[in-house]
Amino acid sequence: RHARDLAAWFRDKEAVLPQGSITARHIDSHDTFWWPLPGFKWRREQYGLPVTRALLATWSLIGGAYMTFVGGEVGLEDDIRRMNRLRAELPEVRIGAADYDAIRADDDRIFAVARVHRGHASLVLVNFSNAEVSTVVTVDNSIVPADRGPCRIRDVWNDIDLSSANGSSRTSDRTVDRTGSIAVSFAPYGARVLTIRSMEPRP
Repeated sequence: RHARDLAAWFRDKEAVLPQGSITARHIDSHDTFWWPLPGFKWRREQYGLPVTRALLATWSLIGGAYMTFVGGEVGLEDDIRRMNRLRAELPEVRIGAADYDAIRADDDRIFAVARVHRGHASLVLVNFSNAEVSTVVTVDNSIVPADRGPCRIRDVWNDIDLSSANGSSRTSDRTVDRTGSIAVSFAPYGARVLTIRSMEPRP
């Protein structure tokens, strides 16, 4: 019913797969393409590009291999380039574990999963509604320990630094507060991939 339910379904499905197995995830495939009528074959034709972009961000960044059928990339070229770049640059997105229990969005419309690998963490967050959403995302201290110190949060899906929590113009960093909470806003069907990195001490 909600994006949170989808995250729970992925969590439960992955839990019963054999250890080391890899899931190939697709939006469009040979099997989904041939049976619909012309003009209604692709997910972008069935649901529109904004919804398809949200599906792409989710399916391609939660782990496993992403595949599509030739032609499925039309209208999504920039998103696919971005997805491939993030998978190449971020080890936690490429090979890290997907932790659905270590993160929670207060709004049910937000899909949330933490990708973690050897101390690096990225949060995959997707708005599955056609409305703007502002919510709070809470991250477990197993992802961001309370004694870790200040962290820099960057939205690498949209290629922007988040604004400073204290309004300072000296830096464009947002820190995770002591409860592990982050205030985040989303456009309709918007995605954010937030990298969490320790900040270097300032002189």
